Amino acid sequence: MSTPPPLIGQLETAADLARRLRVEFLRLKDRYAHRVVFLDAEGQRITLLESAEGDTLSPALQAMNLDDLDPPETTVADAQRKPAMLIGMVGKSHWSVSIDPTSKPNEGATLSLAYESACRMKALGGSLHANFTVSDAWPLSQTERQIVFRTHGVDWRVLRLPPSDDRHAACRLSFTKPNLLVACEPPLNLTAPLTLQWRFAVEVVGYGVRP
Repeated sequence: MSTPPPLIGQLETAADLARRLRVEFLRLKDRYAHRVVFLDAEGQRITLLESAEGDTLSPALQAMNLDDLDPPETTVADAQRKPAMLIGMVGKSHWSVSIDPTSKPNEGATLSLAYESACRMKALGGSLHANFTVSDAWPLSQTERQIVFRTHGVDWRVLRLPPSDDRHAACRLSFTKPNLLVACEPPLNLTAPLTLQWRFAVEVVGYGVRP
């Protein structure tokens, strides 16, 4: 029986009636993986999604500032609540990803984690995306802007965020159970080398509903 990878640290959103989203970071050989967990008022854990490692077009995040994280099993009162910053490289492409637990929830949500990804490319080609596993999720609805899931009574969504300036590209969401894909859609008139950036959020929109 294989030993599960060690949990090296975590980040949490501010408590909402003691409910919160937690990002747990794990070390997998040469990279850092993570999962997003919902915790209810009684401390029950429900895993919403996990990063899918080994995909050559997804970011291989090989370094991070561990000082940005709280130790595993930190109490809410001690939480620092600041973004995690990760960097890595795949081929000749350099990646950076931030996950921010301090972001304000978008309309219709109560808890939010904001992701911002960037990739410095020396040549164009292929797809740039983040790939996640959502094994226990049931899709409730899907639009161009968001996909809403239900996982063990928690309704949550992945929401594409609009480009904040001309350095950001739009992103596209797709789901084929159990894989959730968040792909960058850069304008067609770009030339390399260049840096592409895109944003999305993982948000809770309801809890306590019947599974």
